[in-house]
Amino acid sequence: VMAATAIGLCSCYKYVPIALDSVPLGNDVRVYVTRDGMSELRGVLEEDVPVSGLPVVSGRLLGRDDAGLAVRIPVFSQQVGFLQTQIGQQVTVPLSEVIQIERRQLDGLRTGLLVAGGAAASALVILQILGESRRPEEPPQYPDQDTRLPLLFVPFP
Repeated sequence: VMAATAIGLCSCYKYVPIALDSVPLGNDVRVYVTRDGMSELRGVLEEDVPVSGLPVVSGRLLGRDDAGLAVRIPVFSQQVGFLQTQIGQQVTVPLSEVIQIERRQLDGLRTGLLVAGGAAASALVILQILGESRRPEEPPQYPDQDTRLPLLFVPFP
């Protein structure tokens, strides 16, 4: 349980606040909107689009103009072998409804901790295997013949 918790805390990405006009197109973003803006977006979104209770829109920034931000929200993800395809719905978030925007970026410290933890766990497993393989196996201990007592004795003439 502790290992799973540690792995979950060591996520490789984090969201950092950024100015609205400096977000490059094509980046993954998290847009905080007003409650009124979120209620308007819920009316536009398809029924199968997951929407949290928070007034947050997460997706990929496709465009920016005077009307608002064009964001593609993931709807469905399909993986065939190593190829993963995401299907999304494009929504426009009005600039007047945007409270804050955050950009997704790689967290070097957490990624390093995750890699170091994985390497340490692998090293421990390998050392345990090698340690067990080098120990000589002791022969089984049988009681001496003199200390055994017969439970059933049948004399033969």
